[in-house]
Amino acid sequence: MNGLIPRVHGNAGKTPNHALTYDDILRVVAFIRNYAEVHGISLSGRISGMKSYENKKFLPCSTSKRQVYLEYAESCEGLYVKACAETTFNMLWRHYLPYIEKMKPMSDLCATCKEISGLIIRSANMQSDERITEAMQKALDHRSLVKKEREYYKDVLKEAQLLLKRLYTDAANNYNPPLTRPLAMLNIVAHYSFDYAQQVHYPSSPLQAGPIYFLTPRKCGIFGVCCEAIPQQVNFLIHESFDTGKGANPVISMVHFYLKNHGLNSVSIHFNADNCTGQNKNNTVIQHLLWRVMTGLNASISISFLPVGHTKFSPDWCFGLLKQKFRKAEVDSLDDFIQVVEQSSAVNKAQPVGSSNGELIVETLDWCSYFATLFKKIKGIKGFQHFVVNATSTGVVAARQAVDGPVTQFNLLKEDAQIMEDELPNILPPKGMSTERKWYLYEKIRSFCRYECKDVTCPFLMHLDQQDHLDNQLQV
Repeated sequence: MNGLIPRVHGNAGKTPNHALTYDDILRVVAFIRNYAEVHGISLSGRISGMKSYENKKFLPCSTSKRQVYLEYAESCEGLYVKACAETTFNMLWRHYLPYIEKMKPMSDLCATCKEISGLIIRSANMQSDERITEAMQKALDHRSLVKKEREYYKDVLKEAQLLLKRLYTDAANNYNPPLTRPLAMLNIVAHYSFDYAQQVHYPSSPLQAGPIYFLTPRKCGIFGVCCEAIPQQVNFLIHESFDTGKGANPVISMVHFYLKNHGLNSVSIHFNADNCTGQNKNNTVIQHLLWRVMTGLNASISISFLPVGHTKFSPDWCFGLLKQKFRKAEVDSLDDFIQVVEQSSAVNKAQPVGSSNGELIVETLDWCSYFATLFKKIKGIKGFQHFVVNATSTGVVAARQAVDGPVTQFNLLKEDAQIMEDELPNILPPKGMSTERKWYLYEKIRSFCRYECKDVTCPFLMHLDQQDHLDNQLQV
């Protein structure tokens, strides 16, 4: 009948009776936008894994799109208007409001951000304009502080990279990157960031056997010092037998070892660390900086601590690469873990604190007791974020609460203090593993190791008879 002409449906070009009108679409968009204004979460810091987040609005983690749709449908019933289908509702959301998303579960967030966010929501529910204004001002002030500190951190990194890059192009320096030590000290400011990572356990396998999930395999701590200008991070692998805790003494000892054996040998240094008072932000760490400039190891040293809850920086990037490789690798011994670190990325380098055969490589020194006889303490050290020590001001520390804040000076050198250039604190030997722990590894963990690693990771205790071990267990 139609020949070669395709058949045209009778309803072609006509709008279906159930199609949404322009007002229906506006109603959906307005509802979602208003819902986000009322229930949205305000975050002042960066969001991990998201490059552009400043213009986004986030709904609580417990909120689902179906929940929002059901409230929309209920509101339409109250207004006696037609509600669109759920699939159409979700399609309009994706098309017109892609910047409104549901927040994913997160940890280690800023307590101040969470407190201010709750204050804003409570003030909005109370319909108090004065409280809303006050809460919003707190959020803006906190956002401004975090942004300034983050920009300062980025500027310091850029400056360190530019200074080191000039050495590469200057043939007179005869400097070959990444870690070849020159004959003389480099007249630059080297930047380093250091932090602890969550410890790992081995033996570890991507195809994990069920029973080992309920056991505690051998532990290995990780402490990283990152030189962003190269870039390269040296990861100190702290075997369970050589663990001396996570206080100021091991932190300073590993940083001191790094600067002596892996550092750029620069005249000036700028450190960045998180705000953990037990490990980094304490008087002993600041006193160590004073000791370095007073013994001639450096001319000036500064250290900055990122705001609490906003401490994501370079070591976390390197730790992430390391952990990605670790989760996919078969690790049955410390040597396996060293190989994993080296293969995880070109920026990661392994530095074991002790070897598999029991040799101690990185000694922990008693810096706390040593500095207690030389320096005084800074009162209210938690309130300051930036510290600077200089060889021209003996024993003086300049501190600031913010990057653009006023400077407060502290003279920490005691009157009768005598600092010897070649003198070092006493060595703190590691306690090692208890006999019970060694037997636990032998009896519970040994079967999960490769044959060639059994006697290295979970050896048999030759000096203690099996019957003596059973007697000790019965006494306990």
